[in-house]
Amino acid sequence: MDFNTFREVLESFADSPADVEVGQGRLIAQVRDQLIEAKVLRREGQLWVEEDGEGLSARKWIVRRLARLDSLAERLSSRLAQEANFVVPAGSVLRDLDDAPSEEEEHVTDAVDALESLLEKRWAGTSRIVYLTSDAGEGKSTLINELAHQQAAAYRRRESDWLLVPIALSGQPFLRLDDVVVATLVNRFRFPTLYFDSFIQLVRLGVIIPALDGFEEMFVEDVSGEAVSSLGNLVRELDGEGTLLVAARRAYFEYRRLETQARLFDSMGEAAVSFSRLQLDRWSRANFIEYGKKRNVGDPETIYEEFADALEPGHPILSRAVLVTRLFDLVEHTEDESQLLRQFRESDEDFFATLVNGILHREASKWLDRGGEAASPLLSVHEHHQLLADVAAEMWRSNTGQLSDELMALIAQIFSESHAKKPSEARQISQRITQHALIAGVAGSTKQFRFDHEEFYYFFLGYALSRTLRDEDVPAAREILRRGALPDLAVETTAESCRTEDDLRPVVDALQRACEGEPKISFVRENTGALMIRMLDGRHAAGQDGNRLTIEEVLFPAQSLSRCKLDHLRFEQCSFRQTELDSQFTDCVFVDCVFDALYFSEDSEFVDCQMKDCKVTSVTPRQMNVPIYDPASIRAHLTQVGLLLREEDDEVEVHEPDEQLVLLDRALRAFMRNTEVNENVLRQKLGQGASPFFDEVLPPALDAEMFVEVPYRGAGRQRRFKLGGTFSEIQEAVKTANGDFDVVLKQFETQQP
Repeated sequence: MDFNTFREVLESFADSPADVEVGQGRLIAQVRDQLIEAKVLRREGQLWVEEDGEGLSARKWIVRRLARLDSLAERLSSRLAQEANFVVPAGSVLRDLDDAPSEEEEHVTDAVDALESLLEKRWAGTSRIVYLTSDAGEGKSTLINELAHQQAAAYRRRESDWLLVPIALSGQPFLRLDDVVVATLVNRFRFPTLYFDSFIQLVRLGVIIPALDGFEEMFVEDVSGEAVSSLGNLVRELDGEGTLLVAARRAYFEYRRLETQARLFDSMGEAAVSFSRLQLDRWSRANFIEYGKKRNVGDPETIYEEFADALEPGHPILSRAVLVTRLFDLVEHTEDESQLLRQFRESDEDFFATLVNGILHREASKWLDRGGEAASPLLSVHEHHQLLADVAAEMWRSNTGQLSDELMALIAQIFSESHAKKPSEARQISQRITQHALIAGVAGSTKQFRFDHEEFYYFFLGYALSRTLRDEDVPAAREILRRGALPDLAVETTAESCRTEDDLRPVVDALQRACEGEPKISFVRENTGALMIRMLDGRHAAGQDGNRLTIEEVLFPAQSLSRCKLDHLRFEQCSFRQTELDSQFTDCVFVDCVFDALYFSEDSEFVDCQMKDCKVTSVTPRQMNVPIYDPASIRAHLTQVGLLLREEDDEVEVHEPDEQLVLLDRALRAFMRNTEVNENVLRQKLGQGASPFFDEVLPPALDAEMFVEVPYRGAGRQRRFKLGGTFSEIQEAVKTANGDFDVVLKQFETQQP
């Protein structure tokens, strides 16, 4: 550590830079009402600090004396809840680009050990982002807590020099990360020693790795782009140092469209960043049985075989960790397992609702009114649904994943009054709401409560929204729709509940009215689009008069037209974000609509469908990987697939991008996993296209400064490159070049100052 870095770190711990004086071998600093005096020396080329006759290297002195990370390790050990029946999951690792140019994933049987190995790796001059991905309820948070606990114990034994600090984001985009970090340290871990600036300095030193848990895929696709900016700002502050762990349902480089990925990449500025990923597998039969044995519930092998026969091997109930735990809860407390099997067999795709109903039936039998001569249930199963829906709706309206005990009691009281409960019953409901089987306390607090898992929160949020839509309560529905992008399970729950209606037109009409007066790009319109597609998927939408159902001025989110079956619909003045078209469309008409990007596949099927006066930004034909932006070529392709009527002057030949542009697109994707790329990595990634790329594409791209050569760091001799402009600038040039590589270079040059 050099002297300037030492001073910068020291100042980050002080209330003001004026409180720090370092010079002439002396250090005097006022840090949180404590006066520190020490000597600053050089020993064997290292900066050394002597205080009260004891000497440490500057790095160790900062970590132990100033940051007090030994105390933080103790707090992590004592306050992180460990899963008593933890099962080590398997997964697949996509290592950093230099280690895995071909993007081949490595299967690992121990995801905890694999994640620790990924986080241990440190590169000088490059920040690292490690993604931990899986579907909801498959153990990301549990894995993070397990590794954080292990690292804290290893740190206290002096077997490790870094700590993993879980920071729960509750699935919401974060605009003020500093507030979230400080609140986590103070409220959850009772560690008020660090300011956000000093926290960042410790991340740069590599002694703290933040685990941003709950950073969902909305950070790429959300309306506001808040989370993109926040993560980009954080990476810029790291300035080529430190490691971040980001837990999400998707990693950003899984998106097909470069423009989508470019939003995050460009927000990071000039920072050197490398990306890797650990994707968790769903639980296998062996994981299920191992967990059952740890729970000591019945015969886990028999339980698995019976449910696998009733459902299917690999069913979410048998393979998603959060659902497996709840299944064993039900098995443990049921007297008739055959009835439980029958309920799941009959549930078809609505298995999650069946699981929740099973939990609520058990809870209803436990919530007994002891005030009368004979004990009777305080609430019916339906009332349990409604009470938890009220809790979820209040959380959503308050933009938080937790509520105070006082607010929970107030919700219960209002619920009791609306359902005409007796005073004695209302009092018991208010007392027991925080003890509900699906409600859990927040770690580090005795006054805050949340749903036991976010999946239950989203399920009951969807239940609350469906209730407003079926009742045609437009103001209440609009209030929920406005708060943010609805999670997938909330959308699915709402749609499935509404699909039980014989006629969906009143529900669709309520959603249309909720959009009235809203901006064209808004959460209300986007949530409406997601809900409508899910409700209408597989439904014959024509009315009794045979006319199509009309949807007007709705914004449809990414992938909304993927893997669905739409019938007899008319879309007017609607906007569609990028989406696959691997679906079946029958008698659907799109009028004056805007399509961001369309990806056609072998499964695309259009019967009596038509586009009229629509704008399509790009299409990717089924036989190509590179998008087409040329309007004439887009029109020709839409005519070929039958979405446009053929006119006499139509040119039906699609103008495909030239080979140099295809190679450029492939090379650009390498820079999505590392902001600086070595020549040998590019050659491996491009395969047979390497020679033409380096002979025909790279030289003119270097001349146009689309690529820039940077100093190579490492053994041997080879070249290293970074982008000379932003991804957005390159993509803008590609859009207007009509598939011509030479035009792309000219367009890019004209954009540069």
